[in-house]
Amino acid sequence: MGAIDKKIEQIDKLLEKRDKEYPARGSVWRQLDKELGRFFNLLLKKVDIDREPDQPRTEEINAFIESPVFICGPGRSGTTLLAQLLDGHPNLFVMPGDSNYMGRFYGKKWKFHPLALYWTKRLVNPLGQKPFWLLGKDPENYKRFILALKHFVEQEMEPFMAVVSALHATAVKESQARYWVEKTPGNEEYVDSILERFPHAKFIQIIRDPLENLVSLKKFSLLRKSRFSAAYGAFHIKSLIDLGWKNRSQLGQKRYLIIHYENLINSLLENLKTICDFLEINFSDSLYIPTVHSIPASSNSSHRERIKVGEVVKQNRTSRWAEYFSEDEKKSIISILYETALRCGYSEWEEDNIKKYSGMD
Repeated sequence: MGAIDKKIEQIDKLLEKRDKEYPARGSVWRQLDKELGRFFNLLLKKVDIDREPDQPRTEEINAFIESPVFICGPGRSGTTLLAQLLDGHPNLFVMPGDSNYMGRFYGKKWKFHPLALYWTKRLVNPLGQKPFWLLGKDPENYKRFILALKHFVEQEMEPFMAVVSALHATAVKESQARYWVEKTPGNEEYVDSILERFPHAKFIQIIRDPLENLVSLKKFSLLRKSRFSAAYGAFHIKSLIDLGWKNRSQLGQKRYLIIHYENLINSLLENLKTICDFLEINFSDSLYIPTVHSIPASSNSSHRERIKVGEVVKQNRTSRWAEYFSEDEKKSIISILYETALRCGYSEWEEDNIKKYSGMD
């Protein structure tokens, strides 16, 4: 067994541990990051870096590279599920995980080596949980990606577009892509900048009942052992939802689609058809199965006992918010979010158990 194969075996064991402890970030997470860096260095030693890639497939890439779809919404609102449902459609090329185009890449200069290192790590471990190894465990696939990325960087493509192009050239055999799709929570804050760069971009924003959204954020923070402020979370969700409605008003419904998480998971077919109509693409049965780079993904649940790979879990509204927040927090978050929630059509907020905290008569 060669050095690269031994490293893959070592990383595989760490990935299994990482999956079990997700989303906490402890010693396994730190060790995994180090070993992925060593994996990249081993790959780089084996790549004939001066060789041209076999099939850069520039014509295919040019057909969709200026036509992105940006998924928007607060964190823990369902943006990941939406991206995973779109992933399998033949007309969509979905970038894996939170690719953070605006925050990490837009307007920034990246040299080839750190860019290749960053994305090689992400292609092995895009989400912190399964699926892993998006290009498989054959090191040749990662070498091809690195070689293709160098080619596009040398063509003076902006860094993120070089990554999209290299991943497409590496991973897709026959392309019918009409759009590439980027998902990062909070994209709605950058619509003006995105449109300056991509005048034909489209946006899909997902909205979730703000109380359920806040509970999910708090649970995630507790698991990651990070700080959480209910009031700050409420203000942030409100600002992003309100901004979404403003964006749709300015751009129109043909450019900016808003869907509700609850409708998506409980009326899947209807909402997927709405998305296809919005993107002017044909419906595909592949949309039923959440995937990451065509690999079946874990379902939309943070409860491990409910997770089903490659399926969408239907969920009913719960009253768990009452257990997660103190009386003072309830008064704060509901007064902040009350009018926004009603505007979004969450009529349950008019029930006494919620309205009594709103400060409304």
